[in-house]
Amino acid sequence: MTYEVLERTGDSEVRVRFREEEEAVDSLFRAMRKELLSDVSIPGFRKGRIPRDVLDRKYGNMIRSEVGDRLRSRMIEHVIDEEDWILSDKAPEGEPSLPSEGQSYEFELTLSLFPGVSPKDYRGIPLRRNVGDVDMAVDHTLQDLRTRFASYENVERPAQSGDVAVIEELTEPDDSSSESDTAGSAGGARQNTYTLKLGDNLLGPGLDAIVTGLQAGDRFRARISYTEQDEDQGSGERKVADVHRFRLMEVLEPSYPELDDEFAGKVGKFETLESLRSSLAESFRERFDREAQEQLETQARKELVERNDVTPPRYIVGNIAVGILRSMEDVQGDEERERKAREFAWQLAETKAREYLILRGIARAEDAVVVTEEEIEAERREGESDASVRDRLRNRKALELVTSEAEVEEVSQDAETGVEGREGGEQDWEWILVEEASEEG
Repeated sequence: MTYEVLERTGDSEVRVRFREEEEAVDSLFRAMRKELLSDVSIPGFRKGRIPRDVLDRKYGNMIRSEVGDRLRSRMIEHVIDEEDWILSDKAPEGEPSLPSEGQSYEFELTLSLFPGVSPKDYRGIPLRRNVGDVDMAVDHTLQDLRTRFASYENVERPAQSGDVAVIEELTEPDDSSSESDTAGSAGGARQNTYTLKLGDNLLGPGLDAIVTGLQAGDRFRARISYTEQDEDQGSGERKVADVHRFRLMEVLEPSYPELDDEFAGKVGKFETLESLRSSLAESFRERFDREAQEQLETQARKELVERNDVTPPRYIVGNIAVGILRSMEDVQGDEERERKAREFAWQLAETKAREYLILRGIARAEDAVVVTEEEIEAERREGESDASVRDRLRNRKALELVTSEAEVEEVSQDAETGVEGREGGEQDWEWILVEEASEEG
């Protein structure tokens, strides 16, 4: 397969002469006949056993047309990869003749090119980078590990913060004179049982505070108080939900192992606590760095799209949208879901196409963005062309260039997403006590 660029008009059009050798043409004719034999039937002949002359008399023009289409598509794709072009939505111009067996195939076409993107404002863009607190993450992890290795003692005293409380929710009105609500009793109601570490608010704010101070056997009633927003007035009205009935079954006092070398050996066969801390710290550094880089790249893509007005060719957007739809859950059979899925896929594909074209423009504008043959070979996936791999690597390096030259503001991750930050702020619902606890009699 060879080609020759005959004429180029700026960045918009290029006239190319293509040539495919006789051997490749004949090979495609043979492949096309083989495909046809497996699909068609002609009276008087067994399927797959139709003589070539009979097949050609009936389907000869169709075979030549299909071979021509495949040859032209293959050759256009080849020249696009070789020349690093992107076609516009305008169809190629020219009237190539049909190929014939026993002859090379030569034709000329005028290709309409997408002019490419001259990116702007991609240096020094403002980005925010979350900085994780490695020491705090290690400390939290060690405390979680201590919890996993904790032992628990049943205590006969009021529950306090840090204890583990086992409570059951009674599904029938509790009657202190009835034994039917005793967990596991014959004929009793089915109960839901919950294990709470008091202070963690596992079942929502307020419930742990109600349980704190109670003893095993105490019963209590609680309901959820919540704020329902009024869309018209923009304010919230306080309401309450149904009453839930509970019994505190057990109060368990945890005993945690010491953070020492012996503990480190139990956790992961580490010789010392310091080696455990070092291993955890290295893991968190790698994770925080990776997440921070992903965050920077996501912000950078968004900034580049906002700063560069690009209208991608529709066929590129369509190809990306098809891939997105294939990865989505099956929505067939529901017209409304199908419509929304297509709209979402197209919008996302348009954004991704713009990102791709802008990064491609940056890569072509920057001499520092270089992709080697060794990198291509190491990156290649099965069945990928050199051009496809080169494009991906080049755009990745362009994005790395943008993030490396950005004005990055470092923000403490714990200030925004730490435990205190997550739990802070006004709650829109909470558990409230309905009546005081009564001793089980």
